[in-house]
Amino acid sequence: MNYRSTGARKRMHQLAPVAVLAIATAALQVGAADAPSNSSHAIQETIVTARRQAENIQDVPLSVTAFSDEDIARVAPRTLRDFDGLSPNVRIGMNTAGPSAAAIFIRGIGYADIEKTQSPAVSMIVDGVQQGSSTGQLINTFDVEQIEVLRGPQGVLQGKNTTGGAIIVTRIRPTFNEVGWAASLQVGNYDERELKARVNIPLIDDQLAVKISANTKDRDGFYKDITLDTDVGAVDSDAATIAVRWAPTDDINALLTYDYIKDRGDIPPQDPRYNGKDPFKNEANLDEFQRYDVDGLSLNLDFDLPFGTLTSITGWQQADDTVRQDFDGSTRNSSAVPLVQLHTLRAQEYEQFSQELKLNGNLFIDELSYTVGLFYWKTTLNFQQGTNLVLQLPSAVFGLTPAQNCQLDLGEGGLLQFGIPNPALGGAFCQSGAYPGDGSPSYADHRAGEEVKSKAVFGSINWNVTDAIELSAGVRYLDEEKDFHTQFGTRQAPGGPRDSLNFPILPPTTLATVFAGFPVDGNDSWNDTVYRLSASWAITDENRLYASYATGFRSGGFSIRATDPKFLSFEPENVKSWEIGSKNAFFDG
Repeated sequence: MNYRSTGARKRMHQLAPVAVLAIATAALQVGAADAPSNSSHAIQETIVTARRQAENIQDVPLSVTAFSDEDIARVAPRTLRDFDGLSPNVRIGMNTAGPSAAAIFIRGIGYADIEKTQSPAVSMIVDGVQQGSSTGQLINTFDVEQIEVLRGPQGVLQGKNTTGGAIIVTRIRPTFNEVGWAASLQVGNYDERELKARVNIPLIDDQLAVKISANTKDRDGFYKDITLDTDVGAVDSDAATIAVRWAPTDDINALLTYDYIKDRGDIPPQDPRYNGKDPFKNEANLDEFQRYDVDGLSLNLDFDLPFGTLTSITGWQQADDTVRQDFDGSTRNSSAVPLVQLHTLRAQEYEQFSQELKLNGNLFIDELSYTVGLFYWKTTLNFQQGTNLVLQLPSAVFGLTPAQNCQLDLGEGGLLQFGIPNPALGGAFCQSGAYPGDGSPSYADHRAGEEVKSKAVFGSINWNVTDAIELSAGVRYLDEEKDFHTQFGTRQAPGGPRDSLNFPILPPTTLATVFAGFPVDGNDSWNDTVYRLSASWAITDENRLYASYATGFRSGGFSIRATDPKFLSFEPENVKSWEIGSKNAFFDG
């Protein structure tokens, strides 16, 4: 049973007492051994997969933080964002321009924007499958068994474009031979309800089992839009996972997982001009919503061979999101200069497919272990954004007085219109791009798309020179190709056409003239080789020194926001990282 008031994190002093009801919390653990009598002083062994093989975290010459299922239960997180501040040099923020969008930084390297034409510098890897976009990275953590945070470039073994680091998420797998279940309901203020449930069903002894988990959450918004007189920032999402584990022989293990997400909540409101000292009062004049639909499949296959273990990881995901936002956070009655209104409606279709083959084993002797693999990645993106933009300047800029109402009398030549007066403040401010009626003019339409293909071959070797000294080296060659197109046009906003007002601030023209040179198609490819070298010395079983050198590469690409074809593409990002570390356990843990 967990209870947390989301609003309390924002303004605890304003919360009224709430009733907390525990409906059900139960879990069946399989195969748990009795703890020794001195377990409170024993050093717990934490197994991680930072180097694509199961190892004690103490033996890994990397800076790694691992959260076990017990750690996760203590944190009681809603999403991955609740792990912000729990790992050194790791910042897990949110991006309000997309559903469950993250802004993750490790050691100062990350990606805080929302565009899917750029890869996050910190990879999110769920059950072996890399998530290609920052949208959706703030995953729900109900069904998670372990989280590993790896600092520094990880591109040799963990995904692609991982210049900042990687977050590896391992979810609870189906268990053979035992029925198990867990469920909880938590309630809170703002009419919050979150129901989580998981059931494990064995089908064939030692061979087949299925796990089904589901999560639904609702909460009213705790922001107040004083323009629309509504509560905003509501949560409304449903998610489900079905995982099937099959082991037809002792040497074959398969895990097939299907994921479903449906989000119909609100985007956290933009508030650049909040009302007074209360940032939870908003002056937006637009209903800001998000629509997020995800279907995903992954298949993990492990084959135990005489010379090692062959692993195949296949991932596919189709994610569609639509977001409407009021970036100006106010109305056209404001005195803001030069931008008085900025409304956007973004719709995107994103599909990704990945395939990885990996072989782990020992090379001739037990002291030499290796990992080699192949990686293929393909994504497609279709993007469309409508933008409602209204500019505003003081009438004095044009040499006009407020009494002239943004018009210059030319005598027999008629009137020269410099805009229309601010609806509330009159001719002291002149607005361009404004339309009569409800203030929802024709949208400026932007359409773009991209296809990405990435291929890589990688390998690493670990040599235990002695029982205390280990040397490790890894290399990855990768090649990434991108096909991109973008264009600007016009379309009418919902509700039919509206007559525009044209004046010198924004001369009568079409967007095709404003954005000269469009539409544009772009194609380019980038390749590089990245390395990792490390050495470690186990002074004792509980004390280790290590040093490492790693390089990272994040491919170039095309900017979806470029308004000049000459600046459409951007160059790759290269990182070099040196690290010296010490891992220790003192005073019996």
